[in-house]
Amino acid sequence: MFARSITALMLAALIVQQAPAQQTSPATPATPNASEQSSELEAVGLTPPTILSEGHTMAPGEILALDFFGRSIYASDDEDAEIIGTVEDLVIGPSGTVTSVIVDVSRFLHAPGRSIAVDFQALVQVATPDGQMRLVLETTPEALSTAPPFQRPEDAGSN
Repeated sequence: MFARSITALMLAALIVQQAPAQQTSPATPATPNASEQSSELEAVGLTPPTILSEGHTMAPGEILALDFFGRSIYASDDEDAEIIGTVEDLVIGPSGTVTSVIVDVSRFLHAPGRSIAVDFQALVQVATPDGQMRLVLETTPEALSTAPPFQRPEDAGSN
């Protein structure tokens, strides 16, 4: 739960850091600084007015970060597919996009404390017959057991 709170705070900090660049007034005369702000917005795929200024209604397929944490990841979309891990954390790149998902595979591999990084694009959301969304990572136990363990920056310095 503590890790979820920290990650949610990090996501909020990313949004707050971008907010000053998005608060330009249409009545403000064009300056060299205004063009820099515009290009920063375009770099992350936003154009004024941004989602933050207009609000946001979640669309089908979107998920809140807090709802993502702890979700089970399955080996396939079969109804009886085995759970291979749970979402432990997200890695967010400098552009604000999720690049990797940290997956706890310790229960599946019977290796306490084993977490690996998975490309976010490798996870597929699949609808189950009861209408729920399931995260699927098509892989093998061998691939999971040979994947390098995820190391946080503070862990890498202690080795």
